[in-house]
Amino acid sequence: TMFAWAKIPERYKDDVAFVMELLEKSGVLCTPGSSFGELGKGHVRFALTMPVEMIQEAVKAIKESGILS
Repeated sequence: TMFAWAKIPERYKDDVAFVMELLEKSGVLCTPGSSFGELGKGHVRFALTMPVEMIQEAVKAIKESGILS
């Protein structure tokens, strides 16, 4: 598949709020899992449609943003 699903950090109760903060802090955009229905709540979906180098940059930006700590 060309998508990766991830559970949001436990301290976040709302996947939409997490997505907005992730975008603000890292510049990386993903889709709230709740957009796909009840079972998606608490998760996010990343599209893996960019070149590997750009995905690596996104991973680095997320790590450096501190949002996962």
